[in-house]
Amino acid sequence: MRFGWGLQTLVQSAFDGYNVCICAYGQTGSGKTHTIIGDDVHPGLATRTFQRIFQLANDHQAQFDVQVSCSMLELYNDKLIDLLRLSDQAEVKLEIKKDKRGIVWVQGSRISPVANANQLSDLFHRGLGSRHTGSTRMNDRSSRSHLIVSINIECTSRLHGTVIRGKVSLLDLAGSERFAKSGSTGDQLREASSINKSLSTLGDVISALASEQPHTPYRNSKLTMLMQDSLGGNAKTLLFVTASVAAFNLDETLTSLTYASRAKAVTNAAQKNADCKEIARLKAVI
Repeated sequence: MRFGWGLQTLVQSAFDGYNVCICAYGQTGSGKTHTIIGDDVHPGLATRTFQRIFQLANDHQAQFDVQVSCSMLELYNDKLIDLLRLSDQAEVKLEIKKDKRGIVWVQGSRISPVANANQLSDLFHRGLGSRHTGSTRMNDRSSRSHLIVSINIECTSRLHGTVIRGKVSLLDLAGSERFAKSGSTGDQLREASSINKSLSTLGDVISALASEQPHTPYRNSKLTMLMQDSLGGNAKTLLFVTASVAAFNLDETLTSLTYASRAKAVTNAAQKNADCKEIARLKAVI
């Protein structure tokens, strides 16, 4: 399985203690979900990332005890939904939190430990089965929610006891759409309105980061709150912008490219997350 050098470096950064984000943005039907998920013939970035994580875990097993866990959420109509919640598990309120290092986590979400790439892939596809999709004029299987997959990597040194924590976030953002083109009505119209509103807020955040404004409006939507540690701050982020080749979609394509240009201007200084043996021990006690 081929894996781009840039993506290899990003996944390695998570093992080095950095927060990493791989994100796909674009209009409805432009190929975002295929980029992240792919299919049996052409595996997407998610499958390739899962494989790489456990390749590195095997490569490091002589020096580190590596533990990997995963959570999987969707943001649908501005409501957070746990895609890994068991059918017999009571629904709980999900709250977005941020620790002192700026790492975002969701209180109440299910975090599942995984031992290998196949187990992680099975968990991922089980969660996808619960995701909201629908058919529009622009796409016969349109994602009607934002998908957020968080893979936590904890490496404990067998020699010194030092604990290094990294995180890989995979984001498949719902597609922006114009109501007249997509033909959305009723519930789909409300879905599209919620999607466009959150993407507009994301654009405001990117603009604020790119122009180094003193205030970044993360709290204006749940999407941007979830992405606080994926944009700016302590993060290494790779944004894929997908665009339609059809002349009919020229306006949307230009909008997507403008988005990409603004995102490219965002710079930051990422720092690794590592604790010495004693600090790690005290955290475990707490």
